[in-house]
Amino acid sequence: MTESYESQIRYSLCPAGVWHLSDIMKNVLRRQITRLPNGEVSEEEAMYPNTASGMRTFLEVFFSRHYFQVQNSLLDYVDSDDFGEILEEGEVRILDIGCGPALGVLAVTDMLMCLLENQNRPGQHAIRFVYVLNDTSKICLAVGQRMLDEYLALCNARNAGIGEHKILTLSNDFPDNTRQLERMVKNYETFHLVMFSYVVRPLEDENGITSLANDIVGTENLCDPHGRILILQDQYRESLMRALGRQIKASVESKELTQEISPNRGTGDTYSYFQCLYQPRFGEHSAQYRSAEAVAGRKVAAVFEGV
Repeated sequence: MTESYESQIRYSLCPAGVWHLSDIMKNVLRRQITRLPNGEVSEEEAMYPNTASGMRTFLEVFFSRHYFQVQNSLLDYVDSDDFGEILEEGEVRILDIGCGPALGVLAVTDMLMCLLENQNRPGQHAIRFVYVLNDTSKICLAVGQRMLDEYLALCNARNAGIGEHKILTLSNDFPDNTRQLERMVKNYETFHLVMFSYVVRPLEDENGITSLANDIVGTENLCDPHGRILILQDQYRESLMRALGRQIKASVESKELTQEISPNRGTGDTYSYFQCLYQPRFGEHSAQYRSAEAVAGRKVAAVFEGV
């Protein structure tokens, strides 16, 4: 019997139920931390860094915690037929909104590296990647691109089965960058993962819960039919996540995981968080959130097409 993808990932990254960074990811993280200055920063700057010192604190305190939450949340999806179809196509496309230092795409790519290293893939092509990193922080985009480049270079040195990659960055606010994202879909096709990791709180503060829900549902049009939309937030934002789940009509779950505290901050810890992972619907529910102008435009197009 073939071992499931979930089992392979757990064996490599979560032995005995404790998540830990792969050796490659540890090296990339440690090298990046040593390049950044150490200085006192506010709690808000540590969580949403805009300075080099803030980025160092984020990498030391929050990076691995959020990273493991992405991996833990996607285990079932990676083991699904939908994801199997994506791997058969040979390309994975990821949009990370509020990406920070490329945290989500690194977490997903590391999971796939585990699969590729554990598979016997004679004659099969390496998996290609298209990454879109969206963040308003210049330090986040710069550090994220550097970490991702270093990680992929180390994978290629090990012949891990990871092939060509393209990294695209966007510094415009979401959802003001929607037209740019739509152009990217035209150029590179729809995304297999759209991620909102720890960004819904500032988005809700800025635009309100209804606008946030509309904007998230709008990203379904950017997502592949086999893909998923992932929303993550800490355990202290339960009311926000529950309200958002009701607005977008998607299930919100409380999740828990145990992890190594990296880099070198102890042997383990347990965290709770909230997760919403759902498949794009492309139907009436999605349509009701689109603007009246967009709906009218499609009706006019349908008339001219003789529908």
